[in-house]
Amino acid sequence: MKLKRVSAVLMVMTMAAGCLSACGSSAEGNNKTSKSDNAEDPSKETVTIKYVTWESSEKNNPLIAQFEEENPNIKVDITVVPDSNNTAESLDIIAMGGGEMDVWPFQSGGQFTRMQQGLLLDISDYIERDGIDMEDWFGSYMEWGQYNGTYYGLPSTASVGMVFYNKDMFDAAGLDYPSDDWTIDEYSELAEKLTKSDGGNTVYGTFQNTFPEDWGIYGAQTTSLYGEDGLSSFSMDNKDFIKSLELRKKLDDEGCEISYAQNVANFSYSSAEFLGGKCAMTPGYSWVLRDMKDKENFPFDFNVGICYFPRISEDAPKKPSQVSVNMLGIPSSAAHPDEAWEFIKFMTQNGTAQTVSDGNIPTYQGVDMEGLVDKLIEGTPLTKEQGEMFFADDMHMFTAVPTGIAAGEYSTIINEETGLYFSGEQTIEDTVGNIKIRADEAIQKTLSESDK
Repeated sequence: MKLKRVSAVLMVMTMAAGCLSACGSSAEGNNKTSKSDNAEDPSKETVTIKYVTWESSEKNNPLIAQFEEENPNIKVDITVVPDSNNTAESLDIIAMGGGEMDVWPFQSGGQFTRMQQGLLLDISDYIERDGIDMEDWFGSYMEWGQYNGTYYGLPSTASVGMVFYNKDMFDAAGLDYPSDDWTIDEYSELAEKLTKSDGGNTVYGTFQNTFPEDWGIYGAQTTSLYGEDGLSSFSMDNKDFIKSLELRKKLDDEGCEISYAQNVANFSYSSAEFLGGKCAMTPGYSWVLRDMKDKENFPFDFNVGICYFPRISEDAPKKPSQVSVNMLGIPSSAAHPDEAWEFIKFMTQNGTAQTVSDGNIPTYQGVDMEGLVDKLIEGTPLTKEQGEMFFADDMHMFTAVPTGIAAGEYSTIINEETGLYFSGEQTIEDTVGNIKIRADEAIQKTLSESDK
């Protein structure tokens, strides 16, 4: 059975997300792609490509050894930078150094800013040469590899969101488990009931990451970040986004979760708080399953339930989920772009089993689903039925990450302004107004520059 083709509802502006039509695609082209001259000819000099990543596990990734075996004239030199708040900036500096990086990984929409800034190589010629049909390969995930109609990378893995909850805490409180048809009002009520304090030690009802998409996912179920005029849709009339913002602030103010400011200071995240027994629920991602397998760092011993995100209203689609997509790209300054292309193409096509083992969902659609669910849940307390939820055909995927014009700047603006609101330094009216003004300026500037 084929891996399901995701029918994601991405918040993109149609005019900004036009897709490149890959020429010369064929059945053969989708399964067999040409290699660079260096990869095919054993008489060619060996080239070493530089792959810089925050994932320390890549050092032992068997796929890289397999790639080198199948491409004897290409070696992969891996550099791991610390995973921190400054990881993206560290990679930027290396990429702009000139020849210091050939393969550039991105997570959660960080690629769009770099595409806009011209820091990534246009891979359109490679796609056309190898007869790749991007929609056939990636379904709607393909949007995460392009900007303004041009492709700059291949979507590599997806993080699919679920709400994880501690069944033992629900049982102790005498509360029913959340259903797949619950609402944010029910979520808020449960968070309040599950918050317990004992001698200064608080177990919170919920935990939310600081990512803008973690609160924005609720408004994203009914509203786009871009209006019909192509500008920011933020306004006080945008009721569902306002409701999303207010929910996050309410949970903070009522002490049902670690405050936004404290979370920023601690640089904490879903797995640490939830698997550490510090909260009863958390809107998390499939990578929480990766951490469940790490018994040394996350030695939890409670029963885990999962469900889809709560709906913002009865009008919202059922079984909503949040999706963010990582991408592999090639810096404009790469010393060996041809060999880097062979590498990112190989990793995307052949890495599906490794992807699910690491707690992510494959973006590449040309694989059989058999065995992927088992690999996803292996080493976790989740059942096969729960694992299948991450692949469900009737799941509705949304993202609150801007993927249209000025996407990177827009995302930064949302993060900065909402952070001031959550920290109590700014009113919601000023927050929404500032986002609208700043985002519109960024969008209009980008459009103006592209017309020159």
